[in-house]
Amino acid sequence: YPWGGRQIADPSRIALGSESPAADALDDAATIRCASADLAQRRRVSACREHLSGLLIEVELEPDGPPSRFDSVILMRRFHDLQLLKMMFTAARIVRVANDEKSSSYFLMHINFDGVVAVSSMGRQLTLNEGEAVLLDTAHPFTIHRQRSGSSYVVRIPRERMAHLACSIEAIVMR
Repeated sequence: YPWGGRQIADPSRIALGSESPAADALDDAATIRCASADLAQRRRVSACREHLSGLLIEVELEPDGPPSRFDSVILMRRFHDLQLLKMMFTAARIVRVANDEKSSSYFLMHINFDGVVAVSSMGRQLTLNEGEAVLLDTAHPFTIHRQRSGSSYVVRIPRERMAHLACSIEAIVMR
């Protein structure tokens, strides 16, 4: 695996919630890899949604086109209190609607690696081209729409870590 990690024997068994025991039990050197190709077609979308919800925050996943054409690979690695994900998948929307206390204690830095991604949150809409990024506040609903196959990096940052910045967080979210 790209980061020298290991694959979970049954990736669909990652616990739900942002404080997933599977993710929190890892040391900083371990990598979790979840690939839809390892699963039956009927489980691919739901398993990817469970992985994202267990490793990142509670989200919904809505593939563009039929679910049978959905494909994904998610790599996750922890760095102390940060979580870094590389997400590669076909066209789909990641939708954050729930506002539970645990998941809303984070910010997400979404970096578009390739392709085009439309992001909406807090009444604003942005289009991210290759190499562009946006900071999302998980206390607010958002949609990330990957319009065709591609990849992104996402860093989950605890809210208390961002509080140490000298600037206003509100001034940099969705800008």
